[in-house]
Amino acid sequence: DFVVVLTKRDAAEWQNKLNLKAEVLDVPNVNAFSNVSAQYNAESKTIVSVGRYTKVKGFDRLIRIWKLLQERYECFDWNLDIVGYGEEYSNLSALISSLQVTGVRLIKYDDVSEAYRKAAIYCMTSYSEGLPMVLIEAQSFGVPAVAFDIFTGPSEILSNDSGILVPDGNLDDYVEKLYELMMDVDLRKDMSIVALNRRQAFSHEVVVARWLNIIYH
Repeated sequence: DFVVVLTKRDAAEWQNKLNLKAEVLDVPNVNAFSNVSAQYNAESKTIVSVGRYTKVKGFDRLIRIWKLLQERYECFDWNLDIVGYGEEYSNLSALISSLQVTGVRLIKYDDVSEAYRKAAIYCMTSYSEGLPMVLIEAQSFGVPAVAFDIFTGPSEILSNDSGILVPDGNLDDYVEKLYELMMDVDLRKDMSIVALNRRQAFSHEVVVARWLNIIYH
């Protein structure tokens, strides 16, 4: 009766490329942090990215973006924390050393909410995603985000008022948009308010209600 996928863009692909009798619907995953008590830390100068250290997450291009940022602007009082674990740890460490960037840490938190609470900005540079929960989680803590506009995910989570979408693969544009957000605390505060207001779209109550509507249709 139904095919259920994660994003509207996925649903459009199923509808456009397959001759289906079933109705195609999109339902996101539940955000475990949708009801946390959060207050945006506008004084923070820490940029955060979270995920497994795998090639698809694009932490290599985040490090290259950080290198370009430091070459162009005086921002050495800012730090970048890449939070996670995985098989690409050695390669990422080697890239940090070879590019001679400063202020970058590859770290692991027992409680990832600590990373979101200390963040001024969230950065996502994945090559591909389904529905990137890290953007949804960051939004729950009121953290404005910058992300590449990859095929599925970011465009359905970030609005123009809660984050910034950058054409996929355009590192130069990413640097400029990130620096703009770093330097404009009022813009970050405004985006934080919008992000907090949007987090309920992925709450347990909303997502379960959508599933129940499908099951008992």
